Amino acid sequence: MFNCIFLSLVCQIYCMKTLKMVHVVYRHGARSPLVNFPTNSHKNDWPVDPGMLTKVGMNMEYELGRFLKKRYMIDNHFLNETYIQKEIYIRSSDTPRCLQSAETQLAGLYPPKGYQVWHNLVNNWQPIPVHTVPNDQDSLLRSLRTPCPRLRELLSAQKKKVDYMKKEKENKMLLSLLSNYTGMIVNFRELWVVYDVLKCDFYRLETSNFIYIFDVT
Repeated sequence: MFNCIFLSLVCQIYCMKTLKMVHVVYRHGARSPLVNFPTNSHKNDWPVDPGMLTKVGMNMEYELGRFLKKRYMIDNHFLNETYIQKEIYIRSSDTPRCLQSAETQLAGLYPPKGYQVWHNLVNNWQPIPVHTVPNDQDSLLRSLRTPCPRLRELLSAQKKKVDYMKKEKENKMLLSLLSNYTGMIVNFRELWVVYDVLKCDFYRLETSNFIYIFDVT
């Protein structure tokens, strides 16, 4: 028993874990809908183009940056509080909302200090490089957009499977109801459009008492 305890203590003393590297993978912040359905009465309320980062989304990313700053700079001293190029590498997919999200998150992570303050009117932001590659070449972050005949073949085959067609048949009434409410043909393939619009409107209204009413004419 003593030997076991001793070995355990030795292991605890000499096998301490040391943080060497951190990978943080995150999505963009709240955005406007990519597409809209015809009966959506809110579709003209957006001040930004389709699929663009909103002010709510910018705040999400900024707060993420502050969270990472507290965890890896203030609490654990893993990163220097002053931006050092060799300590961090930022990669984004080549989409405006993603590039904006990366830049906004970095604003929360690395507010300029000392010599890094470069403008007397802009003392809480500094430019930090964000790397990217074209979407059709990005097998790391946008694999579904890169040319892959086998992937297209599998996705096409999925829609012909018995289980897929069975689920679509089981939800025929719901899909018909949504088609009537939205003014567009809704099937499993297009169901994401309805979800996307509702989720984006939820964040735009910034309320926990979100109730969506379809306008049906």
